[in-house]
Amino acid sequence: MAAMRSPLLLATVMASLIGLPACEFQVYSGPGAMPPPPPVAPPAASPLAGWSIQGRGESRYAAEVDGDVLREGHPTIRFHPTQDAGGAYATFMTTLEAAPFRGRRAHAIVYVRTQGVTVRGDAWLRVQGNDSPADGPGMATSITRLAESAEFTRYELVVDVPVDAASVQLGVGLGGPGMLWMDGVTVEAR
Repeated sequence: MAAMRSPLLLATVMASLIGLPACEFQVYSGPGAMPPPPPVAPPAASPLAGWSIQGRGESRYAAEVDGDVLREGHPTIRFHPTQDAGGAYATFMTTLEAAPFRGRRAHAIVYVRTQGVTVRGDAWLRVQGNDSPADGPGMATSITRLAESAEFTRYELVVDVPVDAASVQLGVGLGGPGMLWMDGVTVEAR
């Protein structure tokens, strides 16, 4: 970390269980335009503190620690459908308080491996305002489509954060069959 950067401006997200410090995050849930879904079984506990599965298809997906797929010798997080997703999209995401990023640029790095992602797979970073809908581009968005099948690839996402931003969100998503694994996630203000 450069000497000029304040430690408070660096948010490191633990994407493995070994050796990385975890940050505390707040989970954002904004009002949706759609009526609430019918009751379902409570979601499984997240394998990563401060992260959760969100989206219309959230009940059809799971995120878990995968000790069989390693990156740099440690377990990764696998995100995948648990049943036919029917094209419904869900994302494994986290929400960060915008204060350290306001008036600056949020820079995220995430390593993602994919297998059989034939419909939709993406990694994204966005800025939400107090009145931003829970889904969609928010105040600013950086998104990258993932390859159908690829070994761990480093993705960089950058957004300018307005001074009136409420939160910065980062996630990986699927909208159909396939699996993805993530690791090495960092978000910092520049």
